[in-house]
Amino acid sequence: LFHTLLSIVPVPLSIPPSSPTPAGVSSVPFTVVVPLVSTRLVGTIVETNLSLRDYRQNQSMKMVTSWAAIIAVPTLVTGFYGMNVPYPGAGRTSGVVAAIVLIVVLSGALYFAFRKRDWL
Repeated sequence: LFHTLLSIVPVPLSIPPSSPTPAGVSSVPFTVVVPLVSTRLVGTIVETNLSLRDYRQNQSMKMVTSWAAIIAVPTLVTGFYGMNVPYPGAGRTSGVVAAIVLIVVLSGALYFAFRKRDWL
């Protein structure tokens, strides 16, 4: 990339015939090599590339964070089953149904909220 952007262009130059030439020097044309693209432009291109990479990384992080939040809901709700303390609905079928409904509703709400913000 760097070599492609900094291609060099030969620019033919010659000493004008009206100017005096030093003794022993002929008025033969010579070539000067001039960089085609300035260093400032190359720096701008590199910064733009880094900005695009950071943007893509931020988009990926939003998605990963969204899914982590959605997965945390079932972990939180089912974590009560492993505790050795009584909780509402312990030992009854209605407690299991309530836990499943709570998981589905909270996970669904997070999913649709993240979809609305275009994080998923």
